[in-house]
Amino acid sequence: MSSHIRDLLSILVAVTTTAPTHPAAAQEVAYLQGPDVRAISVRKIDAPPVMDGRLPESEWPADSFQSGFWQLTPARGKPSIADPKVAVASDGTALFIAFYAPLPDRTPPVAGVTSRDSPSLGTDDMLGIWLDTFRDSRSAFVFYTNSLGTQGDMRIANDGETTDKTWDTDWEVMTAVEEDHWTAEFRIPFRSLTFPAGSTTWGINFARFYPPELSYIIWSGPVDKSFHISRSGRLDDIPLPEPLRPMVVAPYLTARNSSPSFQRGWGYDIGADVEGDLGPAFTLNASFNPDFASVEGDQERINLTPFELSFPEKRRFFLEGNDLWRNRIQTFYTRRIGQIDGGAKLVGRAGKNTVAALAVREASEDVTPGTWGIFRLRRDILDNSTVGLLAVNRHSSGGEVGALGTDIFLNLPSDWYVTGQAILSWPDPGLSTGAYFLRAERKTNIYDYHLRYTELGERFRDNVNTVGYIRDDNRRELDSALGYIWWRESGPFRFIEYDSNYSIYWNRTNGRLRNWRISQEATIYFRNDLSIAYEGEFEDQERDIRFDRHYFNRQHMIELGYKTEEWAKTELAYSWGWLYDSDLSLLEATVNRVLLPRLTAAYSFIDLRLDPDPESESATIHILRLEYAFTPDLFWRVFGQTNSRNRRFYIYSVFGWRYDPPFSAVYITYTRDRFEGPVWPFETESHPILFLKISHQIGR
Repeated sequence: MSSHIRDLLSILVAVTTTAPTHPAAAQEVAYLQGPDVRAISVRKIDAPPVMDGRLPESEWPADSFQSGFWQLTPARGKPSIADPKVAVASDGTALFIAFYAPLPDRTPPVAGVTSRDSPSLGTDDMLGIWLDTFRDSRSAFVFYTNSLGTQGDMRIANDGETTDKTWDTDWEVMTAVEEDHWTAEFRIPFRSLTFPAGSTTWGINFARFYPPELSYIIWSGPVDKSFHISRSGRLDDIPLPEPLRPMVVAPYLTARNSSPSFQRGWGYDIGADVEGDLGPAFTLNASFNPDFASVEGDQERINLTPFELSFPEKRRFFLEGNDLWRNRIQTFYTRRIGQIDGGAKLVGRAGKNTVAALAVREASEDVTPGTWGIFRLRRDILDNSTVGLLAVNRHSSGGEVGALGTDIFLNLPSDWYVTGQAILSWPDPGLSTGAYFLRAERKTNIYDYHLRYTELGERFRDNVNTVGYIRDDNRRELDSALGYIWWRESGPFRFIEYDSNYSIYWNRTNGRLRNWRISQEATIYFRNDLSIAYEGEFEDQERDIRFDRHYFNRQHMIELGYKTEEWAKTELAYSWGWLYDSDLSLLEATVNRVLLPRLTAAYSFIDLRLDPDPESESATIHILRLEYAFTPDLFWRVFGQTNSRNRRFYIYSVFGWRYDPPFSAVYITYTRDRFEGPVWPFETESHPILFLKISHQIGR
């Protein structure tokens, strides 16, 4: 065992002290020799352009466009063959941005994603804008689309290190496709953004992802990663109104029938959402009796670890502003909160301070309903860094449970980042219920390496998992990683990617070794869009309070893929190895396809086999998602999955019409969840639900 530890420590030292050569050193990076900041002025117009995605000379004069985009990948700093043109105009109520995107090979643009805010939207032929409205070189609002007019928006913080893809606001985009190009018109109302009073200049950048060349191109640079807010250009002469939005109230009415065969009648409910500004820089969101019934169920996942899985939040009320609560040690996990009677959230900026507060009351039907209070303060320091504080508390008849933590983010020269947290939790705050970590990282889109040290107290998880998400505690951990991508301009490969991770941790109480793990990954992506990947994981688990004896787990995976950098991909992976005294065999397949224009299908297959299998964990899972977008705001979606382990069958179908986004909408939802009960005689349970909802926003 001691030889294993020596080998691992030698690897850790070698990885964290060896810096890869920056690829720009071997390239002529022309745009680094030009001005550091590009600028574009807003053209004043008396009437808004016709929002049809087309760019006639009468609305968008040729001399109002700028071009000259540069590659981030694959050839950093070089001009792009898919160089778009962009122009900006305003009528005093909104920004209008026009894009002209050439198609050099005259093939239709890659476009398969029809679901708003899909994580896969950025893998289509994508056009995007980000706006640094406070000119703090840290944060921005991002808007992007594909040629189908599918919308995506998000917030960026910490100079691109933190993203919140759940942020939504009111804006629109229209697109048009021609033989040798496609075009897009964005309309972003000023009332949909927050900005300081009196400003006439913002930070801005434009981007395109061109899938045939895997080319990510940027208007203003130099940039080393996808969202380098501090390297943005400048948007001048903005005719801004006063930064105040009216208060919007969106009441809703729901009808629900959950009885077998829908014979027992309907139940009705009402509630409301409120959104608006309190002064020029603070936004209030409130919800009374919010509806979570139409939220799609979680996707089935295989868990080969002894730890609890974390699932993404899908409820709108908790989604907004999620980036503010996000830290490595997660002391606030919204999935710990069930149905609520109501809640309110306030987010804003005052000088260099970003402030957020959230309060919710759990529904009275819960066994022990509680009241939650969360407070977040983040202050800008130095040129592009922050320090912060996050307090979380849940009050109930059982007492107070929560955590108070500080965090730091240092954005240093040469793409170095230092992050850290220090936390105390209660009840019984002290070293045994505290935690901290410190991490140094150097990262770009080409390479990434880091070294991290973490300590988690013996009773930290017991406290914090009431309000947060902590996988393990009572550990001292040392972790390092290295990743690099070699982009090739010629030859059979587009790129070769290598990633590795090394971690080792000890029992904090007595200092004994608990675990070490090594992970190695390599991917070769060929110029014909085929790819092959290997992943190996090796884990030595010592006997401790969690495990009755020593284990040495190892797992190998080979994956074959086609167009895996796009949404419409095909992947086939086979894993084998040894896991906690069982032979492991895992087959996974994913196929995403555009069946018809605006009709997409995504299918996943998972087959897990363990031998021996004392806990009956072997399972076969099928997951299918169909979506048809009549328009970007009128859609039909079906999601179904089966799991042989508990004979589960789940189906979710929704017809949605957002007739006045983002709040005014009509939804008709059907769900059915049938599964075998966990206790003998294993009776089959079935829960059908038919659900209707209408909401209408007032005040805009």
